[in-house]
Amino acid sequence: MLLPSPQISKLVVQTKTAIAIPSVTQFAHYSQQQRHVSVAVPNSVASSTVSSSTSSPLIDFNNTKELYRTRSITNLVSSYVTLKSCQLSLLARWGPTLLEAGGPVSALGAKLTYFRYFCGGESLEDASIQEAINYCAKDGMKVILDYSVEGANSDKRADEINQVILNSIYFSEKENAKAGAERLSFGVVKMTGIIDCKVLEKLSEIICYEQVHQVEKSMLPNSLHIESYHNKMNFRTPAFSFANKKPTPLNDDELAQLDRTLQRLDKLCQASKTTGVPLLVDAEHSYYQPAIDQMFMLMCLRYNEQGKHPVVYNTYQMYLKDAFQRLQYDREFAKARGIDLGCKLVRGAYMKLENERSRGFSLPSPINPSIEATHTSYNNGVQYALQNIHQMAVVIATHNQNTVVQSADWIVNRYGIPRENRRVQFAQLYGMGDSLSLALSLSGFNISKYVPFGPLNEVLPYLSRRLIENSDVMGGATNDIQRTEKEIKRRMFIR
Repeated sequence: MLLPSPQISKLVVQTKTAIAIPSVTQFAHYSQQQRHVSVAVPNSVASSTVSSSTSSPLIDFNNTKELYRTRSITNLVSSYVTLKSCQLSLLARWGPTLLEAGGPVSALGAKLTYFRYFCGGESLEDASIQEAINYCAKDGMKVILDYSVEGANSDKRADEINQVILNSIYFSEKENAKAGAERLSFGVVKMTGIIDCKVLEKLSEIICYEQVHQVEKSMLPNSLHIESYHNKMNFRTPAFSFANKKPTPLNDDELAQLDRTLQRLDKLCQASKTTGVPLLVDAEHSYYQPAIDQMFMLMCLRYNEQGKHPVVYNTYQMYLKDAFQRLQYDREFAKARGIDLGCKLVRGAYMKLENERSRGFSLPSPINPSIEATHTSYNNGVQYALQNIHQMAVVIATHNQNTVVQSADWIVNRYGIPRENRRVQFAQLYGMGDSLSLALSLSGFNISKYVPFGPLNEVLPYLSRRLIENSDVMGGATNDIQRTEKEIKRRMFIR
């Protein structure tokens, strides 16, 4: 999609003189008419920066001519302007707050700018969703459609959200059949979209209590019980304090809600098995995660099989102190029961909130004490999955260039895994990590872009997180900015 020629001329002149950022008005109009790529998952809280010139024998980030060969100058300027604007101090300081607050002004501003950059559209029927799929396919990248809506406040709303996710799985199947190739690689469910957060937290509290206390009779509902699973995971970082009380069992209404939630999740997994479009279960806050892990393992035992591509994957936030142990535990538990484990590895997205909550409850922080510790945890997770690839499948979801380069080396040189092996995928978020995604695709690796969609007012929290991530000049967005600028200058003969 192109801008009217006068606008292109203005932006080209500005770029040629100093790669200057347009005015807010120009930027809003410009971004509204642009669609580009980039996406994937979840994310790099502890993203270390590698020099934008750093490459490896397997992946070349230096040749921007080849890297951006399918991108027009208009696309490149749009990407540069959007990412650079995220780093403006005023926007970085107040943008996330305004987005979280919502309201008509925030919604309009987001719709004209960042929504069109970081999201695919508001519904599966939007033409922009198809544009995103085609745009990624042009560069050899697959798409993961993610209905980025959370906070189900009623059964009716949870059913509605679940139906959209179900539709996205069948939509993916149809697109793949139409293309005669896998263009959409996964479906995604965020559990807070299909169950009340309070029930998740209450279930998690019960699970955590029974992991550290001997109980004669479990308070966990029979529908969630898995023999020797939750009560053996006693290495979890405490998310609750049991100094003065023990949790109470779910009441009748909560039990009924849990049963309906398991029916929803089962319906999604059944669709994933039928269509061949696997389901990613997103990670959440540490005080919801025990219940999510329990539901995942229930579906894993029901739908995953040995020697076959996993139907359902769990997400492990490797910035959590206990993440690597949980990954190992889940793999051993699955192996002992003759099934394969699917995992998506991310660094994590809720650090500020997690630390504030742990301080408020006088609990140890669940987050690793340093960036280095998180890098180590993440790398350990990648290696563990790769060395057990015959019983596991892994999505390496990261915007960290060091991790991408190191993982590619391990895949090819250490473990001898074919680059096209479907059990190993990379992923980045739509609108982020573009240079990594393009380089991985050019090098023959499986790469997917995480394309969020949903009603504008309901995906504002997601956009808020993207602004925060891109405002960090030490983050991966800096590499994209530098490489995009380099290619713009090359095309315009600027030295």
